[in-house]
Amino acid sequence: PPRSTLFPYTTLFRSRCIGAPIPGPDGKTVAALSISGPEFRMDLSRAKSLVPELKSVCARIAEAILQRQ
Repeated sequence: PPRSTLFPYTTLFRSRCIGAPIPGPDGKTVAALSISGPEFRMDLSRAKSLVPELKSVCARIAEAILQRQ
């Protein structure tokens, strides 16, 4: 299906996205996690407020990766 079918907000509204890296055992980025939404639901203040939690989740994922080594 066309992208607009799967992500209708991307074609109708402006969007905002934040992201953070997930480092592997060697410190290099192996993945990333992001949160996105239409600007009318995620204004700049809301996006900034989500950054600490996003970083925390990425750190927990990185720790889980290390534990599996």
